[in-house]
Amino acid sequence: MSEEKEALLNASSRVAFAAFLPMLGELFSRAQLPQASLSQRQKKKNKKKKGKNKRKHKQHSLDPLATAMQALATPFPHLTDHAIAPFSSWNQADDKHSMFSVAQQASVSESFLQQLIAIARHLALGLEQQDFQQEHASQKNKEYRKKQVTLLEQIHINASSAKTQPSSLRYRYALKPLSPEAIFPVLATKYESYKPQQSIQEYPTLWNNFQGALEKIPQSHQQNLSLWLDHFETLCGTYAHSAPITPQKNTLADISLYDHAKTTAALATALWRYHHETNTETVSELDKAWDEKKLLLIQGDFFGIQAFIFANGGASNKKAAKLLRGRSFYVSLLMECAALRLLDALSLPSTSQVLNAAGKFMIIAPNTPHTVTALNRVQRQFDQWFLAQSWGQSGIGLAWEAASCSDFSHHRYRKLITRLYQRLDIVKHQRLNLCDSTTPAPTVFENYLDSINNQQGVCQIDGRSPAITEQDGIWVGQLAEDQINCGRFIVKDELKRLLITRNKLDQRGRQYDLQLDLFGYHIRFTKEKSQGDQFATLAKQHQLLRAWDFSLPESKTAALWNGYARRNINSYVPWFDDPSIDEEKQGKYAGCDDNEFGINRVKSFTHLACEDKQFDGSQWRGNSALIALKGDIDNLGAMFQGGLETTSIVKMAALSRQINNFFAVYLPWLCQSDERFKNTYTVFAGGDDFFLIGSWQSQINLARQLREDFKRYVAENKQIHFSVGLSMNKPSVPVSYLADMAETSLESAKNHNPKQDKILPKNAVSCFGICMPWDDFVALEQREQALDRFKNDYGLSTGYIYGLLDLVDMKEAIHDDPTKSIWHAYFAYRTRRLLERDKKLNESQRHTHYQYLAKKISAEGIEKYGEAYKVALFTHLYKHRY
Repeated sequence: MSEEKEALLNASSRVAFAAFLPMLGELFSRAQLPQASLSQRQKKKNKKKKGKNKRKHKQHSLDPLATAMQALATPFPHLTDHAIAPFSSWNQADDKHSMFSVAQQASVSESFLQQLIAIARHLALGLEQQDFQQEHASQKNKEYRKKQVTLLEQIHINASSAKTQPSSLRYRYALKPLSPEAIFPVLATKYESYKPQQSIQEYPTLWNNFQGALEKIPQSHQQNLSLWLDHFETLCGTYAHSAPITPQKNTLADISLYDHAKTTAALATALWRYHHETNTETVSELDKAWDEKKLLLIQGDFFGIQAFIFANGGASNKKAAKLLRGRSFYVSLLMECAALRLLDALSLPSTSQVLNAAGKFMIIAPNTPHTVTALNRVQRQFDQWFLAQSWGQSGIGLAWEAASCSDFSHHRYRKLITRLYQRLDIVKHQRLNLCDSTTPAPTVFENYLDSINNQQGVCQIDGRSPAITEQDGIWVGQLAEDQINCGRFIVKDELKRLLITRNKLDQRGRQYDLQLDLFGYHIRFTKEKSQGDQFATLAKQHQLLRAWDFSLPESKTAALWNGYARRNINSYVPWFDDPSIDEEKQGKYAGCDDNEFGINRVKSFTHLACEDKQFDGSQWRGNSALIALKGDIDNLGAMFQGGLETTSIVKMAALSRQINNFFAVYLPWLCQSDERFKNTYTVFAGGDDFFLIGSWQSQINLARQLREDFKRYVAENKQIHFSVGLSMNKPSVPVSYLADMAETSLESAKNHNPKQDKILPKNAVSCFGICMPWDDFVALEQREQALDRFKNDYGLSTGYIYGLLDLVDMKEAIHDDPTKSIWHAYFAYRTRRLLERDKKLNESQRHTHYQYLAKKISAEGIEKYGEAYKVALFTHLYKHRY
């Protein structure tokens, strides 16, 4: 990076950091910590410094932000008066251009930078220009004790139902650090309190934890502000995700301090850059041009994710599980690196990226000729990479839309986003820019035959790329090798960090490098703690661009913070955790093509297929099969376009983050922590969808559990739901086929609408090729359990169960053929014959038992559920198959 670009990035990072500072002052103010104790703590720190850093300027000692910053000064970056542009100083008193003054006066307009950040805070909330001069609502202590209202509970997309009134909102977010448990809302009646002493105690605890957590950021990273800022943003998201901003009059406390600070930082940075690059850094220029298109909203989208993850065509199905988890991780890594490539090209910090989930990202940038030129250059770089590595099957497209400050108001933001999506749709149909007459078309297969002939033929994984290396007896291409290695690295306990650098690192640790560069960046997986902070020099030289923690949660309640910026891009994979697999247990896996069962060994698909077998004392029974479980949220577009009565960029960012957290944070934790679901591969889980592969019965149960947990997650809002498709297959089936079948099953669920309701269909399940509403699918678990009891109590035979399947078909055919109503007689005959086999029963007892079975199987099974009852019958058959 040139000195000029580095200086611009550092200046942009300082603007972003200044936008986060009011959040710290607010948190400290609510904590109401005694200043005496802070002074003692600060004196102790200053004493250790032996007076070397004695302050030369008058301090803002009475201001909460100033006092908070004194407490946090040691772990902060080295911001000195000779390296503080665009501010005039760090914290000099009576200087309205200092960073402190700008952050302290974020709601007034005494200087250009003060007004710029004030406007950004205003735009983030979607307020109108005429409201800008109005002061924010006074921040009284009673507001501090109110808990954050959920956005998800407010979603309303069904015009035929009544809207939820603000007074009837029942859920709040607990004031706790981000964790798998803390992302769920809780009932206000059980949590929210207006007793001052009881409620205020939460903020001191939060602040003290935040202060201790800040010191975990590697000290050497303070010398690289953009790198440090990425860590700091994760820290803020961990500890302020559920601390609400003080709401304005007639509004709800439904926006967190973190979400507001992050979107403010993105907007403020882009606004400053616009005025800096156009040489208009004056208050008058800020005031007069609210309708001038100063900003660009940039959307990145991964086209062809399915084709990329499930690509096949090679002669080998080896390493299917490892390849699958590696490709899923690789997709997330590609999107992160794509966003970084764009930020790097524009000299913008990580905080300018307001969204990144489910193969999409959004960045706010200045609307200048330089930005547009850089966008076109980066797009060409993306196209070249995907043409070379995926042969045009996938790609990342960029779309952008110019926006004025007024476009971010409540009344205009939806239209702005609609225009952006329309541009993205055009880009999607012009992917890879192959038909652009203004630039020469790239040669996709240049020297292809020569490379194939000079190597070992084609890759035996994707069937297209030149094979360059051998892995366990098969020849693979460079991309396949990296994807397999990703699948290998992410399950190693000692590898919990990922480094992104400009240049390849030295030989030490190179066994954990990826061979391909990702848009010019180099990737290394590394241990949780670097010995002696070996990357300090790289950080100082700006060669280390990002250092991410991708570890899975350690516990249900532990804060998701380990001192590094966090990316929830890892997936749970099942392991063997039993140190001894005796001969009896090995019989469970009879017929597997993989007979290695060592502890901490990742289970193969053939292992997973056997995991639902049960030992009956003499042999293992149960079907050996996998189920691919795929689902996504219904009507997501309607949720974002009109689900909230008033919308803004901060609400959309918060809503996207919250939806993503259920699938990216909670779902892997559920699979990791619950014994019932440990035999599950989370192929991908994030954004609004998920794709899982696991032992067949555990996936059925997991689908039901996810549905119940999601209801709680969305605050029991009946208008937010997801549909799923479950497809059952043998483990030898190619993964691409599993994915296709799961997708077909999901589409069937999405189209299930027996009442022909034109308003918001879906909210359904497709299992064993049968579609049904969620409530039926959940209730059928009791029917499955009843059949198991009847087998033990009455000796239900396999033939009897198959006969019930025929009766279900007859019942469903009555509409077209009334003679099929004779199924009742068939049921009576077969059930009585079944009971007659038990010679211990007299006629009266047989009659009683017949009446009971007729009620439970015929009335409460076949009659009530129709074809859906087959799910209970199939499940029973597969569980008891030998």
